[in-house]
Amino acid sequence: SGISVSAVAGDQVIYNLAVTNTGNVTLTDIAVTDPMLGAIPGSPVAMLAPGESQVLVAVYELTQADLDAGGIENTATVEGQAPDGGTVTDISGTDTTNDNPTVTDLTAAPAIALLKAADASGVSVPATIGDEITYAFTVTNTGNVTLTDIAVADPMLGAIPSSPVAALAPGESQVLTAVYELTQTDIDRGEVENTATTQGEAPDGTIVEDISGTDMSNDNPTLTPLVSQPAIALVKAADASGVSVPAAIGDEITFAFTVTNTGNVTLTDIAVA
Repeated sequence: SGISVSAVAGDQVIYNLAVTNTGNVTLTDIAVTDPMLGAIPGSPVAMLAPGESQVLVAVYELTQADLDAGGIENTATVEGQAPDGGTVTDISGTDTTNDNPTVTDLTAAPAIALLKAADASGVSVPATIGDEITYAFTVTNTGNVTLTDIAVADPMLGAIPSSPVAALAPGESQVLTAVYELTQTDIDRGEVENTATTQGEAPDGTIVEDISGTDMSNDNPTLTPLVSQPAIALVKAADASGVSVPAAIGDEITFAFTVTNTGNVTLTDIAVA
């Protein structure tokens, strides 16, 4: 009753241990032991007459190992003393006819989230080829079971340093960083748009994944605007070596037009008039 729908470490399982004297003589010093629960409140019971019962209650707090295993299996034993000094014992069961362990299933809810932020402090104004954007990938285990082999993939960046992450406990995060160098294509486009993905494996083999977003509520791509500065220059030189001294009709001057792209974006359809 103390377990939430998606169990978390610290949730409580309450065990009711009902001890019954099923014989025909009084039993004394009736002790209940349970390696998982430790000391049982109310144990040992001083005395039980034939047919008499007593319920002992013990509380167990779930661990992460329990959640990762998907359940708890538990067995207790009881031992009492008969008047003739003999000892009687029994192993706990789900009813009086068996010694089956008590099994408590736990609901696994594996989940993962990926946040990505871009640090454009390495990009000049206007942007130039080779300027650097540093991406920070924050991978968080948002489920209730441990995830392993957590990989971050980004087609634009290629291999991400420190990926895959070996393991993340529920609520745990790890930040990975990667650097991207601007290309002329990026600058011509005026921005860098980027999306990454992450995936991890739950203890039962389930694969969970997420697409990067700017916060936990979205999977929006990360956009980094780049400052464009289109510019062009024209230098013209005259070669008068074909002009006689004194000049005569028909002498030739050769003009050289040097057109230079002095901006940071590609120019097309460049005409000299």
